[in-house]
Amino acid sequence: MPLNFSDRTAWNHSQNALTQALESKRREQIPVIDLTVSNPTLCEFDYTKNPLFQNLNDTQNKIYQPNPQGLLAAREAVARYYADKNIEVSPGQIFLTSSTSEAYTYLFRLLGNVGDKILAPSPGYPLFDTLAELNDLSIQKYALCYEKTWRLDDQSLANFSEIRPKALIWVNPNNPTGNFASADEREILNHFSLQNSCPLIIDEVFLDFCWEGGAKAKSFAGNKKSLTFTLSGISKILGLPQMKLSWIVVSGPQEAAAEACRRLEVIADAHLSVGTPVQHALPGWLENRKVVISEILSRVQKNYFELLKITAPHAKVKVLNASGGWYAALKIDGIQDEKFGVRLLKEKNVLVHPGYLFDFDEEDVIVVSLLLPGEQFTRGICRVME
Repeated sequence: MPLNFSDRTAWNHSQNALTQALESKRREQIPVIDLTVSNPTLCEFDYTKNPLFQNLNDTQNKIYQPNPQGLLAAREAVARYYADKNIEVSPGQIFLTSSTSEAYTYLFRLLGNVGDKILAPSPGYPLFDTLAELNDLSIQKYALCYEKTWRLDDQSLANFSEIRPKALIWVNPNNPTGNFASADEREILNHFSLQNSCPLIIDEVFLDFCWEGGAKAKSFAGNKKSLTFTLSGISKILGLPQMKLSWIVVSGPQEAAAEACRRLEVIADAHLSVGTPVQHALPGWLENRKVVISEILSRVQKNYFELLKITAPHAKVKVLNASGGWYAALKIDGIQDEKFGVRLLKEKNVLVHPGYLFDFDEEDVIVVSLLLPGEQFTRGICRVME
């Protein structure tokens, strides 16, 4: 008799052509320039050698003090992080989680019932669909449109009022399009939230990586107009994805925010997933975050400008404008993204993301990471141009 697994995990596990080509390269032990890498600890940054990020020998780590929201000292450190951005956040508004994926799971459980719908941007991060399915919800995509730069298609968003969505996700800046919410877009999002009783989930993991001096990088953590859940964590801020610590900041009208916190506390208390050592380390790490942010941001910006320089002579190649993050999208006339990616990997030993993974409508878009060391990044992009 066959095992009865849940319908929510009945995914298609067959490998696509790009994955098959990559597996072939690995079997043959052929070096590949990976222009999809998202883990900064694999990209030769100097901050990883700093003793600050290696010392977790604290006697307090031997003591287990479970708190649904996380240790107070750690939450106070997060509050200071926002204070540096001139945003007042109290430790009582903060819930620590092991990752932003877990934070989404908490919020989906908090806000949605089986079959409910969550709105998310397109193009956007593909993980939302999987997380929603695992929580018996579905993702509906509102559009971002490109007119010299990316912006919210407010009409696309307005069309979803009739389905009574349970939450609206905005990524600030979006991944991989790199656009921040403008003042007008913030008003549109708040208006939609209030008109449709639809809380905002704002993902700000890339907020500190603004390429234009930080002017556009305004956090939603202080948003009081509508019930708002702001997500971030040390995976990007400190370049430490292996340490597993993120957070949710609850803000908005007082009564709604207080009720959300009461319910979130029950959900968090059922998991208690964040390790003690990383919580004790967090205050010192966040105090030194600018060292990490500066090094990563410097490389990302240099690689982005190098990308513009290399692609400029090629009439068929256009780098889509972005303002922040770790990625860049290239529109290449005449290609089909996956076929191009497979050919590039097979013939040039370079791996890129096909645009369809991020829900780009067009087939002629690829996405590349800006994290690689400069020489390696340049070599990879030159092979793409060939």
